[in-house]
Amino acid sequence: MVTFTFYGQVMDCEEMDDESLNQQLSEIYKSLENEVYISQKMDKSALKQQQFDRIKSLEDEGLVDFYFRLSYSMKEDHGPSFFLDLVLNFLHDARTVMQHMATALESPVVNFDVLNGHCIKLKGGSSCIGACKIAKECYVFIRAIDNKSKDGCLQALRNIKREYHDLQSKLEGVIQLEKEIVTAESSKS
Repeated sequence: MVTFTFYGQVMDCEEMDDESLNQQLSEIYKSLENEVYISQKMDKSALKQQQFDRIKSLEDEGLVDFYFRLSYSMKEDHGPSFFLDLVLNFLHDARTVMQHMATALESPVVNFDVLNGHCIKLKGGSSCIGACKIAKECYVFIRAIDNKSKDGCLQALRNIKREYHDLQSKLEGVIQLEKEIVTAESSKS
């Protein structure tokens, strides 16, 4: 009598013909595939819950508002990498606009109309993604522009950069976790 154990199931090979053995092995493989799928699904659910908790924490800290969570939920309609791409593009674009603002303020004669255009772009992007602290500082910057105050603009830009760096450091964990979620989503069977 030849028996062996295959993933916890004892099989008596001598009493089985090839077809029966193949059928039983096939059933075991299907069972294993199902267990792996359930495990992956549970892992994805746990990752998503962890991400919701991080987003809620950012909201509780006042770094982001409801629109950030709304942006996250939009990935269901626009694909698994939508939110990740959105956050990465926002961070890149915001950094670029702040550099343009700093360059404009280095000029001996400040063009407040150009600054206003940059600030409106940053405020719009920040508001859309839910980066509310950055958006609030943009309002301060706009008031300084309205007052034609270079010093006010410089101070407001420092505040914008501080809020940006605070948010960016908190988003690093969100970005890393989202990369894991996207990887898990793309490995669906």
